[in-house]
Amino acid sequence: MTTEATEPAPRRIPSWPVRAALGLVIGVVIIFAMLRLLAADRSTTSVLESARHISIGWAGAAIAFELIAYCVPPALLTRLVADTPVKPVTAARITFAAIGVGNLVPGQPAPETLIAYRELSARGVSRSRSLAAPLVMVVAVPAAAMALLAGPLLLISGVVLKLPSGWQIPVVTAGVIATILGITLIVLTLVPAMRARLPTLMRADQILATMGGPAGAGVLMLLAFIGFTADALALCSAGRAVGAQLPIAALPVAYIVATVAIAVPFLPGGLGAVEVAVPLVLAAAGANYAHSVLAVLAWRILQFWIPTLAGLACYATLVLERRRRTRRQTQELPSAG
Repeated sequence: MTTEATEPAPRRIPSWPVRAALGLVIGVVIIFAMLRLLAADRSTTSVLESARHISIGWAGAAIAFELIAYCVPPALLTRLVADTPVKPVTAARITFAAIGVGNLVPGQPAPETLIAYRELSARGVSRSRSLAAPLVMVVAVPAAAMALLAGPLLLISGVVLKLPSGWQIPVVTAGVIATILGITLIVLTLVPAMRARLPTLMRADQILATMGGPAGAGVLMLLAFIGFTADALALCSAGRAVGAQLPIAALPVAYIVATVAIAVPFLPGGLGAVEVAVPLVLAAAGANYAHSVLAVLAWRILQFWIPTLAGLACYATLVLERRRRTRRQTQELPSAG
């Protein structure tokens, strides 16, 4: 009896490179358009002069603060998978790989979560834990930490510091809303009866259990606070390094706008949106627009491009490691006699 040879199924081309290329093109076009408009501004000459006289001390401070911010996501994932076979060094590599590729692929936070899920599950972590830990690291902890930070920061900017005319009411209103949201999160964390009233789909108890209970959630929040604070200080230091006088009162507003822009799903890592929105906020508060652009671009090199390139390198090592492991397992299988 003869059997017909079956043709191998065509290899499916992954769609994420197309999405990454499209997102990068959109982000770069936005940045290019902004720079073209900036080139028509007479203040561009002073910007170039500032770029030639970068303060080494402030540049070093910006790098140091951003290095602290780099350490926070790996520390979060390490705590979230502490009782699994995943070692801290491997957790750090997985984190940077997820962030690096996720920064280039629109649709956040799905890319980061899927990459971390695949790598964790391949190392013996249960499927539910492999999915919950990245979601907590990428979504739950940063969102909760920003909600807790945004309220006090916006209220301080709106009530204590001198904001431009017309800013006080919307900033204070946003601060009150964020404060109420932060208090609600604290109550939900500390009061089980309140969590029980939430819809089942929100799975608040499961999220809190993944964090390690209220005490574990507190440690994760503290780490996130440190990360956000270090990142914001890196922005301030980058501005000082290039000679930009960024208004202190508007910095909390600008940083929160940057955080929201980064979360825009159709742009990779907020590319283009951050570079446009943040200088506009700073310029509206009285800063020189051209100098604000230079400060934000310098900050984004540290905050976006360096972690992205490092993450891509980590992702490449993980892929090679997975292929070697698969090849070794295949060689160890007994050959059919």
